[in-house]
Amino acid sequence: MLPRLLAVALLTGVVWSPAAEASDKKLSWASASKAHWLRLDASLVTDLVIFPRVETGYGVSWHAGPELREARIGAHFQVARIWGGQLDLDLASLDPLSMDLWVESRAWAWLKIRFGRFKIPFGRIQQLAVREQLLLETPLVVGNSRDFRDTGLMLLGELWGRRVSYGLAMVTGSRDLAVDVNELPDLVGSLQLHPMRGLGPWLRNLGLGASFSFGEGPIRRGFRGRTTAGWTFINPPSIRGRQLRWGVNLEWLTHWMTFRAEYMWQRQYREDIEETQRVGTSMVAVGDLEPWTVHGFFTDLTVHVWGRRSLQGPLSGIELTARFESLSFSDGSRQETIPEGVAEHAPLTDSWIQGVSAGLNGYLGWGVRLSLLYQGLRFGRRDLAPDYDSTATPAQDPAAMGHWVHHVFLRAQWSY
Repeated sequence: MLPRLLAVALLTGVVWSPAAEASDKKLSWASASKAHWLRLDASLVTDLVIFPRVETGYGVSWHAGPELREARIGAHFQVARIWGGQLDLDLASLDPLSMDLWVESRAWAWLKIRFGRFKIPFGRIQQLAVREQLLLETPLVVGNSRDFRDTGLMLLGELWGRRVSYGLAMVTGSRDLAVDVNELPDLVGSLQLHPMRGLGPWLRNLGLGASFSFGEGPIRRGFRGRTTAGWTFINPPSIRGRQLRWGVNLEWLTHWMTFRAEYMWQRQYREDIEETQRVGTSMVAVGDLEPWTVHGFFTDLTVHVWGRRSLQGPLSGIELTARFESLSFSDGSRQETIPEGVAEHAPLTDSWIQGVSAGLNGYLGWGVRLSLLYQGLRFGRRDLAPDYDSTATPAQDPAAMGHWVHHVFLRAQWSY
């Protein structure tokens, strides 16, 4: 069974991916002056995922099966050099919330005006497509991928010879898993600095930056914690009121190495929200909940050890890639004295997760990429892990710290 699944993953992992520069290999059209152009693209990304899981009555077993990561069709266009746009629809789940649909004015490099549905300018790794992730999609601290896009208006541009780039968006705030009607738009922005631009290939892509997001609205869902293998270790809490997020990042790209590091922090308030919790021997409704806080960091390093590579990505050869990440989450605490003693109304969940990932990517020419990837996750609470069994004998301690879970991924892609 396992060899058959390996064959499925390798043979069906096909990607058509647009390059940053013009290419006659793409399905595209351009006028003689390049003032007007149209490019069509599509992508299909599949993985074979192997990881431990718990089956009721059988304990821990190893799960192996192919997964569809991405299935996209898209169109990118420009008209008269001053108007451009993108339509990008993800068909993996037939969910239109995953699509990009925007138009922008490109009259000036220092000020572009974009409106529609687009990726909000928060975080650096959130701006990458699934097929551009050299490891296991996004780090844990990034959260739910549906949070990457929203609908609204964005100003963006580059200044001083591309040494400064910025984005400032006003969006609906309806990008979460579940939302009513937002009372006020969310404000999202980023500022990226490349002070060494123009000093040669080693330093011109050394940059640092910061991002922020602020919003306020009625009940909606907050941060969802989910592993790359699909296990949900944090169900999104109901939040009401302010949402605050900020992050700082460092990025360094050369012809043979890519390094990224980012720290993110977010706090989501829960004003006038009640939760049902156990107080003594009874389940009661508890209000006045503390804010929900999530923060953490990741570092990515990729080294191209053999073959040809450009700043747009590897062309052939072998690269090694690794990541370390850490995520902490808490919803505070509030105590109440009851006849049985002191009851903790929070934390509902208060713990952490650390992850170590490593991979080997092989570029075989003609856009073919094969990857072997490993991820180990260390859980701060045993009952958050995907192999926790509450009925196990001997009984497992749900609060036990430092439990490891291991995952293996095989990925095959073809870029054209």
